Amino acid sequence: MKFTPNHLLPVAAAFPFIAAGPASAGNVGVGDLKAEQLANPVQLDIVKPRLSWQLKPTRPDERMRHRVGSGPYHFSIPNP
Repeated sequence: MKFTPNHLLPVAAAFPFIAAGPASAGNVGVGDLKAEQLANPVQLDIVKPRLSWQLKPTRPDERMRHRVGSGPYHFSIPNP
C-alpha cells in the first residue's frame, strides 16, 4: 500500500477533538444547528450545503473548559 497525504486527513480532522481531551456525552450538548445559515431549511438546491453547530454545556452554571478547533471538515453521507 502506497502512503499518500490523504491517509492523514482523518487524523487531522479528529486532532482538535483529541487534543481537547475526553468529554462525556452528559457534559456537552449540540445546539444552534444550521444548514446554509438557515435554522429551519425547507428545501436546499445546493449539492454540498454548509453545516454549522455550536457545542454548549448541558448545565447553565458549567463553562466549557476546552476550546474546540474549527475548520473545513468533510463528511461522507452514503447514497440511499
